[in-house]
Amino acid sequence: GAFDTITLTHDIRAVEIERAQAGKGEKPTPTKIDRAYSVGGFKLTREIMESATGLAIDFQINLKDSFIKDFVDEVLGKLDVNLPFDLETQAFYQDGTKHKASRFDKGPQTLPGTEVMRLMKALPVSYDRTKERSVRKQLVFGALIQALNKNAKSPEFLLKGLSFLTKEMAPLIGHQRLQTDFDFKTILMGLGSLAQ
Repeated sequence: GAFDTITLTHDIRAVEIERAQAGKGEKPTPTKIDRAYSVGGFKLTREIMESATGLAIDFQINLKDSFIKDFVDEVLGKLDVNLPFDLETQAFYQDGTKHKASRFDKGPQTLPGTEVMRLMKALPVSYDRTKERSVRKQLVFGALIQALNKNAKSPEFLLKGLSFLTKEMAPLIGHQRLQTDFDFKTILMGLGSLAQ
């Protein structure tokens, strides 16, 4: 029932991306690790992650943060997060929309999708390394794992989740905010059978 996370800040320079750019005949420039997927897809991302961590990367999922927002709103309803500190945030942007500055109080929070995004993305009013975005993202992902475990046996949850993921993966109408390097559609069909 436990998981480990390794967080890599998006500001890390990844020379593998620069090599890939040079291989395409582009002029390489110092490039941050967060460009790995857009430059070289899963192949380059795997190479960089394995080099950075020393771990074998078996499965990869690439998702946009708006996927998490909508998953919380449409499937979970809200997300319970226990915040170990008070947090005052600056304004932040989500999908081109500016959201005003806000505040979270220490303790249990029940958050809709936009507030989950604020907790993960917004910069604090004053810098504190113990409140960095990577720390807050780990809190959110931990809360998501707990919510999935808590609801895993609920047929209603499985059907909502299946409907959401099927819509997301639809080739013509889907948002394409979730990509995997494994056969996710077969897993979806298995979840559908399980939900029925």
